[in-house]
Amino acid sequence: MERVQRNLARVSGEVAIEVDGAVTLGAVLDALEAR
Repeated sequence: MERVQRNLARVSGEVAIEVDGAVTLGAVLDALEAR
């Protein structure tokens, strides 16, 4: 599944993000979109 997600995002390697507040799926997606 991780490989599929990286392919969809066109990302190779690891991704580091900072999430303010509770770490929820929505918060993670918002942080990724903000990049």
